[in-house]
Amino acid sequence: MNWLMWRLYRKTILVSALALAVYVALLAVTGLQVSNSYKQAVANGTLSTFTIPMIVSALSYLGLVFPILLGIFWGAPLLSKEYEDGTTKIVWTQSLTRRSWLSRKLLWILAATVLYGAVLSVSANWWIQAAPTLYQDRMQPLQFTTQGLMPLMGSLFAVAVGASMGAVTRRIMPALAWTLCIIVGLQFCVWFLVRNHYQTPITYTETVLLKQTESRVANKNGQYPSAGSWILSHTNSGAESCTQTRLANTGQTCVINTKYVYQPAERFWKFQIIEAILYTVLTAVALVATYSAVLRRDA
Repeated sequence: MNWLMWRLYRKTILVSALALAVYVALLAVTGLQVSNSYKQAVANGTLSTFTIPMIVSALSYLGLVFPILLGIFWGAPLLSKEYEDGTTKIVWTQSLTRRSWLSRKLLWILAATVLYGAVLSVSANWWIQAAPTLYQDRMQPLQFTTQGLMPLMGSLFAVAVGASMGAVTRRIMPALAWTLCIIVGLQFCVWFLVRNHYQTPITYTETVLLKQTESRVANKNGQYPSAGSWILSHTNSGAESCTQTRLANTGQTCVINTKYVYQPAERFWKFQIIEAILYTVLTAVALVATYSAVLRRDA
């Protein structure tokens, strides 16, 4: 069975491995360049002007694509192609049971996915630490999804969803389409509806009294957001009408009220663990749906 699985999927796995190798090589080259440039800027005292090229910063976002591709090209055809080609009718008339056949296929593909996702996670985590300016932004929604445990857990979930859609639809193209929609749709739901509720956000408020020649903080509550915090909302009332012209003409005091609602950067790993548990549960649900569809439906 193992040899058969290798023969069936060796081209897909080799192409995927080549794509991963190219991506890791790009991360290694750019990561070393950014790290050396940052150290040189620190040594020369030019850290205030240190910037990272946009194309280099965008490189990490490619990590969002790999789990989706695994779901589409590994997970979705895993069972749908067998159904579409009719090979299931031949296999299930032999001594191999449906449960054993399905378990071996899933075990094989999930083991490969764990290895693939682990390489993605390790390489992305190394790259993000090349410079503090990159590391500080890892709590932001897109960066968060490409760091820590997310590449691994996202890959497992994507492949499980692809397998379940293949078992339900029994056709390759519908399975591909449903897999893509579910993965992308769930990602957006997690980013914008779920993640910010893992823990109660912190609120910081500040009231500033501004005169023509001076300003002072009259009142503040909470802790000001640290570097790298995920700002959920920021309001700054009173600043629009508080201009130097108005202050000079009236001699009045302007009142500026500032409010931040945010998730601090220190919660990164706590959020990673919570979201990893969430993806584990969703992966288990997808696998249960796969077994249910294969074992209960007619061949």
